[in-house]
Amino acid sequence: MFSASPHIKVACGNLDFAFRLFQQVNATETQQANWIISPLSASLALGMTANGAAGNTLEEIKNTLGFGTFELAAMNSYNQKLIKELLNLDNTTRLNIANS
Repeated sequence: MFSASPHIKVACGNLDFAFRLFQQVNATETQQANWIISPLSASLALGMTANGAAGNTLEEIKNTLGFGTFELAAMNSYNQKLIKELLNLDNTTRLNIANS
């Protein structure tokens, strides 16, 4: 899906975040048999938050997302490309993203 090597490296970190998020929620949601979570939404929200962060907070966000060694520009570029490519998967795909 992504032709540029940096995007593949960022995607691997983001995929790791998604699986860790699922594992954590699954381990803590013992009262509910059915639940749904969107790693994409969590990743995009934390990515936007990272753009306003600095110092240790920024590094913690990047490490949590699996983007530890990447600059914000690489994260932002990956997120923009991901959104674009998701919309291009097929003409029935609908992606609504809202900022509050």
